[in-house]
Amino acid sequence: MKKLALLITVILPMFIFAQNVELKDQTKKVYNEGLEIKKAGVTIKDSVGKFDEALKLENSYIIHFQKGCFFIKRKQLYFCFKFI
Repeated sequence: MKKLALLITVILPMFIFAQNVELKDQTKKVYNEGLEIKKAGVTIKDSVGKFDEALKLENSYIIHFQKGCFFIKRKQLYFCFKFI
């Protein structure tokens, strides 16, 4: 019972609040433009260029994640693992 109480009071809130990431307004704008280009399926350079531009403004794991997902969906794993 004590372990369950420890889980609920300490560990569970750590997982809930650890994922909150706030991006700056300009970064959000560029990031969302990159997502729209990605959904439209235009070209790699356009979408990745927007993600790179957003990374120059602010380094966030969310942007890296979307960039990696884009490369994986396009089956260009070389580019995905190139920067690791």
